[in-house]
Amino acid sequence: FSNVSLSVKMDVINTVPLGLSLSAVPLDVDGNVIDNLEIDKLSIQAGSGEDIIKEDGTVNEESASQKLAFAIKSKGGDISLLDKLALTVEAVSNHTAGSAALAGGQGIKMSNIVVEISGDVEMDLKDLGK
Repeated sequence: FSNVSLSVKMDVINTVPLGLSLSAVPLDVDGNVIDNLEIDKLSIQAGSGEDIIKEDGTVNEESASQKLAFAIKSKGGDISLLDKLALTVEAVSNHTAGSAALAGGQGIKMSNIVVEISGDVEMDLKDLGK
């Protein structure tokens, strides 16, 4: 890979009434951290129980959904070593949004995760299907 950039896009639903941060660590095929790839932290807005939970107790995904995106940038490293991302979500607020309380059924849901590759990509497909 030369002159390659990666971007990751996803929809996130947060029903936790806390602001959260999402960080990603790039890992190689053996699970080792790839130090010279950089990924920015993302902020996930706090969920507010009144708008998110319907009367029947299900999640109103339309009002709760947030679109997030981050880039994976090389700082002189080989981006072709990237095999997976370890995602970490942490609370960044020390109080809940509005009057909402923390509850056992709250959480986050990530969906429609798409990785886009742009730049000069060369692939060897001769062993594909063996």
